[in-house]
Amino acid sequence: MRAVERFAATVTIPVLHEPKRDLVDQVGTGTLFDHGGRLLLITARHIFDEINPEDLVIPSTQSRELHGIGPYELHRADNKDIDIAIVELRHPPTIERARAGWRVLTLT
Repeated sequence: MRAVERFAATVTIPVLHEPKRDLVDQVGTGTLFDHGGRLLLITARHIFDEINPEDLVIPSTQSRELHGIGPYELHRADNKDIDIAIVELRHPPTIERARAGWRVLTLT
């Protein structure tokens, strides 16, 4: 079980919300996946019921800096019972920082 916990800790990133400068709140967690070269953040759908995705920030594991996610595409089910969301990161600097700072899983 400890091996599973250690692995989960390496692939789970905090999903942070920064609606105002210097006001940051963790609203969930997510996991980064590479699918065909596209970087996808998989997280809970319900967090987007109350927050604006433009206010999401990704922490760097190498520093305490926070960076907005930049351009993205949000995919979520219309059915609220399906509590999954996929945020496709499309901003090259965001993608580069995320890949450098976090473990990214692949589907293969």
